[in-house]
Amino acid sequence: RGNGVLTTATGLVIVTDGRGYITAYDEKLNEVWSRYMGVGISAPAMTYGYNGKQYLAVLAGGAGTNGNNRQPELNNRSIQSLLMVFSL
Repeated sequence: RGNGVLTTATGLVIVTDGRGYITAYDEKLNEVWSRYMGVGISAPAMTYGYNGKQYLAVLAGGAGTNGNNRQPELNNRSIQSLLMVFSL
């Protein structure tokens, strides 16, 4: 299940999902690269430029609730978000 799709000016198609994967495709939808973030991705990716360089940012973690019926010892775990940034 995808969280969102982002297309860059250079033709990359970036797809994120709640399982923790971020995948980049070229304009013909051939996979260019994929990365497992270790935690679920909470929002679509975004890009920005700084000093002539383009960056890709992804908000990961923070999804879900503290309740866990199958593993009650995890009910009080902390839920935190991370902003992960990659240079393109």
